[in-house]
Amino acid sequence: MSSQSTPFHWNQLDEKLANLMHSKLAEEFGKLNREDFQQIHYLNMGNGNAMTVPAQRFEMHVLRTDEMAARMYDMYCEVWRCQQQSPSPDFVRAVCKHGIGMMLSARTNSVTHEFEMEQMRTHHHNPQWLKARTESFKREMQLL
Repeated sequence: MSSQSTPFHWNQLDEKLANLMHSKLAEEFGKLNREDFQQIHYLNMGNGNAMTVPAQRFEMHVLRTDEMAARMYDMYCEVWRCQQQSPSPDFVRAVCKHGIGMMLSARTNSVTHEFEMEQMRTHHHNPQWLKARTESFKREMQLL
């Protein structure tokens, strides 16, 4: 592989290959999230603390998102190597901004919306706890 002499631009990445690989990754993590959700509920059957399950779900989302971010980075590097290129600092910054940053934002919004809709349907969560935990979750996702 040769050293990259020109700055990397996001549109240089093979979008079709990246989208194909991203779809497979999203499918895999969707399945893992469903399995995690079921396991959390199963392990807490009979638990008298009503906040345990939602707290563990937030934690699970942070851990899975961190894992997904690492896998996405590897995926983008693989796409770039398939194009006979080596990752450069410009490449890393673009992947963080356009690929991983967009995923983190989408996951944050999706998870918070999931809990807000659940609260509206069931009224199971303490609204003050949910608001505080949602804000904490958003900060954790920003740190990723």
